[in-house]
Amino acid sequence: MSYRFTSGRVCRLSALTAMIAVASLFANAQESVTLPGSLDFLAVKNVSVATTAIFEDESVDLWQGEGYHVGVQSFTFTLFNIKEIPSQIDAPENPTVYCTIKDAYGEEIRGNDKNIASEFTKMKYVKRYSSMLSSYVAVTRGGEYTLYAGITPELFAYEEVMIIKDDAGTRVTNTTTQVNLDLCPIVTITSGYPYDPETVKGEKTLRWTVSPANDPNNIIVDQTETFELDADKPKLAAVAELPLAVDEVLEPGEYIFTLTSDFAPASRTFKAFVNDVPVVNVSLDKTEYKVGEDAEATLKVKLGYGYPYIAADAGTEKNSVFMTTILLEQSKTTEFSDPAWADAKMQYTAELPVSLAAVTDEVVARYKGAVPLVLRISFNGKTQYESTVVIPFEYDTSGVKDISADKVVNSKVRYFNIFGVEVDENYRGIVITSDGRKLIR
Repeated sequence: MSYRFTSGRVCRLSALTAMIAVASLFANAQESVTLPGSLDFLAVKNVSVATTAIFEDESVDLWQGEGYHVGVQSFTFTLFNIKEIPSQIDAPENPTVYCTIKDAYGEEIRGNDKNIASEFTKMKYVKRYSSMLSSYVAVTRGGEYTLYAGITPELFAYEEVMIIKDDAGTRVTNTTTQVNLDLCPIVTITSGYPYDPETVKGEKTLRWTVSPANDPNNIIVDQTETFELDADKPKLAAVAELPLAVDEVLEPGEYIFTLTSDFAPASRTFKAFVNDVPVVNVSLDKTEYKVGEDAEATLKVKLGYGYPYIAADAGTEKNSVFMTTILLEQSKTTEFSDPAWADAKMQYTAELPVSLAAVTDEVVARYKGAVPLVLRISFNGKTQYESTVVIPFEYDTSGVKDISADKVVNSKVRYFNIFGVEVDENYRGIVITSDGRKLIR
């Protein structure tokens, strides 16, 4: 490992054994590297490079082993002042902590560069400054690499040769889809690193089957693929990538993929998921409302949903659906709960009363009889559905004047059925437009 200065001089960390002879040097200052030029009141210490997480399918797990492993490589250091901070700081332009890794063949993997301009702003208001900064980069293939990291523009640079180990086996991505969309997990088979080249030669086979998690003996897909591990770059792990495309139309739920191969590390099982999307039908209790006569409208919502099942809400500890209506910035949320939603397909009908007290003649005129209401449905910790429903009000268009042709042309007309649900231009029947017209198609 080495540090590099803007002058091009390289000095090993082991050579920095003497404390910097500055009268105001803090007692906790350790071996450090001073920044160049007018920033010589700052120094870097406690430089560290480590594997912090490893990949497990579509998630990551904390890494507590020794050395480097395929996964997330973190570069961290402490930036601190070694003498008094000047009252006027000549801050660098766009200072950035960077981290880049190149493999033995020059292929570059960029990390997450982090702008640290705010750190220099912070220094103006403190007498003692110390901050731990970091950047990271993800490596998915074992082998020989070189890490390049530091602070730009040309303030500090660090370089280290790394042997990133890998375990022979498979990594799986793309294991989640939505109903009516293709399910196609991507399986990456690796020899691990270091490895014996003799073990990866030749064509190999992979048989893969798919079955529902709740009926594992019901095999709905049974296919065999052939593959070869790419060992053209011996300083990197040999790999093969296989898409396991399922041609069947799958119901929402969990599915088990079982892989069997004559290359033993490729044999395994994993789960994939087909998530449902809410099916929502909305209607109103009237085809038209009148200002001053109708105190409220009733929104009738039919909701269908399959998987993943509705989990217990953290606040209520119930399997809950929250429906929110927003009319003229007035919001109301209603909770609906049923323990059966935890493990079954849900079909639910709700009626949501919406107060019309805030709707005046002026409001109706502003919206030309089509007053918008937002319906939002939330469960499993996030908003699953949101749409605008129009509440139709009696509106006399004969009194509307001074509408220029330009305004009509430039505004986007929206269409709604008699229940206030937005429809497209192909809808047939009675249509209410957002500019107050009623049409029969």
